[in-house]
Amino acid sequence: MPKKKLKLFHGPYNASGIAGFMSMYQEERGLKSDCIVYNGRAIFDNHQTNYRTKDKSMVAKFFIALKLFFHCITHYNTFHIYRGQSFFILGLDLPLLKLFGKKILMIYTGTDTRLLKDVEEKRNPYSGLFQFSFSPETKWPKNPILRRFKEFFVFRYNHPKFDNRKKQLMRWNNLWVDKVFAIRGNYANAAYIMNPAKIIKDININNIGVGKLDNIKSPDLVSTKDIPVLVHATTNRDVCGTKYIIEAVDQLKREGLHFEFLIVENTPYQEAKDIYENKADVIIDQMIVGDFGTFCIEGMIYGKPVVCYLMDDLVQNHYPDCPIVNANIDNLAEKLKGLIENKQLRIDLGKAGINYVKTNFDANVICDQMMDVYREIWKCDDVI
Repeated sequence: MPKKKLKLFHGPYNASGIAGFMSMYQEERGLKSDCIVYNGRAIFDNHQTNYRTKDKSMVAKFFIALKLFFHCITHYNTFHIYRGQSFFILGLDLPLLKLFGKKILMIYTGTDTRLLKDVEEKRNPYSGLFQFSFSPETKWPKNPILRRFKEFFVFRYNHPKFDNRKKQLMRWNNLWVDKVFAIRGNYANAAYIMNPAKIIKDININNIGVGKLDNIKSPDLVSTKDIPVLVHATTNRDVCGTKYIIEAVDQLKREGLHFEFLIVENTPYQEAKDIYENKADVIIDQMIVGDFGTFCIEGMIYGKPVVCYLMDDLVQNHYPDCPIVNANIDNLAEKLKGLIENKQLRIDLGKAGINYVKTNFDANVICDQMMDVYREIWKCDDVI
């Protein structure tokens, strides 16, 4: 059977930089792969083309979307769509992509599938703390009718009122996509609605940003300061439970423990990475969602002990040997105190984290696994 020439599109939203990283690593392998977005991100500015539609009128945005769509159907054959957000609202372009013989891969990242009533409330005791939360950059119409209309199309939400809309969108996407990526905590939510046979749950594409681990730090080089620096990074304080982390830190300060605390927020990616690698002694991720992501993995790559809330069923079913310190808002102060007071524990966990990441995450491995996916969806022996 002849080889399939891949023409890969990633976008038009670059969720957590995943689209940009995937495109970059695939280009390095000689594949045609482009990341084209409507708008860049302050943290992950790693796209090839940015249409900068943020401040344009709704009419202008529509015609830009139309122009980009027709450009892409003539230049690409395999489409990677992120967070359930394709070229047009409600995925109206998906059947058109299939009509033109394109393959569609949908990559979910968290809030886009999270069903609080049907899934999360049954397994996460803190799911009720999710807040109805939009990006602070979102501009809202003054007219209440127009505001409600816009709410429908803004996808940064964590509230049960949106569960039905998410289910409707997942059902619609399920009709057209060839494969769905829903790893770790996303899997149960996606599988509740979508065809499990389409779901890929063991390729960590969401964490492609951690990079190639050929030159990862040796565990023997892990070190930590006598007075540790605790670092928490957030892109959404409500979802991460940042206020509970601050409360735990304030409690420990009142108890007289000696440490420093930094919050990394709205910081360029390379600057943030420098803080994680060279300043942090302990990494603190979210305390509500119940799963870990790229931030935790980066922390382990740098040999830092990582603190995060992990739901019991995910630990048991997906990563029983993960060395992340499993904390929640009720015991966070206690867990942090143990790390602050025990320097050797910080070193031991840092070493364990490096070994865990080397075994389970590597951009080279993820790219190899993606080639297998392309062969499957195109039903060919090889792809180039």
